[in-house]
Amino acid sequence: MIGKSLDIPVLMLQTEALSWRLAEHHLKSKEVNKHAKNLRAGYNGEKSLEFTLGFLPEYPYIILHNLRIHDENGFFQIDTLILSPQFLLIVEVKNIAGTVMYDEFGQAIRITKKGEEENLGNHIEQINLQHFRLLRWMREHGFPVTPIEKLIAYSNPNTIIKNITTIQPFLKQSFIKKAC
Repeated sequence: MIGKSLDIPVLMLQTEALSWRLAEHHLKSKEVNKHAKNLRAGYNGEKSLEFTLGFLPEYPYIILHNLRIHDENGFFQIDTLILSPQFLLIVEVKNIAGTVMYDEFGQAIRITKKGEEENLGNHIEQINLQHFRLLRWMREHGFPVTPIEKLIAYSNPNTIIKNITTIQPFLKQSFIKKAC
């Protein structure tokens, strides 16, 4: 059951509108265009995951999209949270084209079409922080202790995921999957 549907993000619409209105030679044009494209890609990735999630039975699962939760450090965002009687599942959706490599620190690196390396951040650190903050928030609000699982889902079917490390603790973190 969809408990919170995936809505079109207002920030994405605003950024796209600004992108269309900025002159090509404007100082911030490239930056705004890239941000608009990234927001659209993120939304499209989350939207494409709805198909896969549609195979879950209506009961006992509740799917919450695009949660924004306030805690003592401000707000944190979870792409999708799936509630079940046995556990909660945090799903961080990535819609990234090309080859994504993970190094021994969990750093995600994309190889561009030009062969250049692009830093995508540390998705493992990101989802671990979401896990920590959600667990702390649940305790503070009196929710029962429930196991929390986590998954980084790549929604683009053309994404190639490579692990460039042989360090065992990193290899054991098997929550990076292709969603398609």
